[in-house]
Amino acid sequence: MNNIQMQALFDHLEQELTKHGCNHSRDITEDWLSDNCRANAVEVLTWLDNHGGYCDCEVMYNAEPQWDEKA
Repeated sequence: MNNIQMQALFDHLEQELTKHGCNHSRDITEDWLSDNCRANAVEVLTWLDNHGGYCDCEVMYNAEPQWDEKA
C-alpha cells in the first residue's frame, strides 16, 4: 500500500474510534481494507502484526507512528 492509502486508513480509524471506541479487534481496519485495498489486505495485516497493530486502537497508537517513520 502506498502512503496515501495508509494515511486514509489511519484517518478512518481515528474517526471511527472517536465515535465508537475500540472493541479489541481489527474489525474497522479489516472492513476498510476490504472496501479499499482488497488486493493488499493480507500484506497490510501482516505488516500491522509485525508492528504491534493487533486491534484497531493499536493500529493507531503502535503501527501508525512506525509507518510515519518509514514514509
